Amino acid sequence: MRFVGYGRMSSDLQNPRSADDQIFEIKTAGEAKGWVFVKGYTDASMSGSTIFGRTGFGAMRKDARDGKFDCVVVEDVDRLSRNLGDLAKFVEYMEFYNITIYSLSKGAFITEMDVGFKGTMSAQFLKDLSQKTRRGLAAAVRDGRAGGGLPYGYRPTVNPGVFEIDEEKADVVRRIFRMYAHGYTPREIAGALNKDGIPSPRGGTWNSSTINGHRARGVGIIRNEIYVGVRVWNRTEKLRNPESGRTHIRPKPEEEKIRVDVPDLTGC
Repeated sequence: MRFVGYGRMSSDLQNPRSADDQIFEIKTAGEAKGWVFVKGYTDASMSGSTIFGRTGFGAMRKDARDGKFDCVVVEDVDRLSRNLGDLAKFVEYMEFYNITIYSLSKGAFITEMDVGFKGTMSAQFLKDLSQKTRRGLAAAVRDGRAGGGLPYGYRPTVNPGVFEIDEEKADVVRRIFRMYAHGYTPREIAGALNKDGIPSPRGGTWNSSTINGHRARGVGIIRNEIYVGVRVWNRTEKLRNPESGRTHIRPKPEEEKIRVDVPDLTGC
């Protein structure tokens, strides 16, 4: 039987060779059974919550359609996906092309019962992990630390989640607010900064949206409350479109936002 292996790791904090290590174990185990190893597919630092964006996974699906192998071997079913719907669709896809799926952890070919049980457990794992992560971030914010990215005009300190004012960039922020207060539009402010060769927060050119931002999301230089000494966390949530795989950002209700006074960051 011709078989391929699929390995995935979900975090860049893991061993960068962990996905390749999975393939090594898969190849060794399959060949011990007398099967013929065809190829290994890997996706590094890719979440199991979606199949979108996984090049290795996509290549494996294409080769399955082209009849290049008879079996997919994985370390565990959750390496394929932690999303119950995606996992069920993948198994159905493989069955259509008469391809089986073998799990090393189970030591057997997977069944519909495995898909239902493991998929449900994996989905619950992702939900629990998300809740624990958000609970930890909320606690950090209430303790005066940051729960997200670094706002423009500040720099990190040796203490995780603690910022301090970066005076050079703070001058740019003050200039933006002065110009806005004098009636200049975000587009005019961006043009002035670009004319003076001042790098934007991402290192490129400034544009009006960087200045003006989004009212409901509370982003953009002139809408960020951090500059008046208030850190706002939990302003938005990310939702993935199940059809396109694209991430959509939606504002959270006002009552779910967490606001903490940070007077030492005022006046950037």
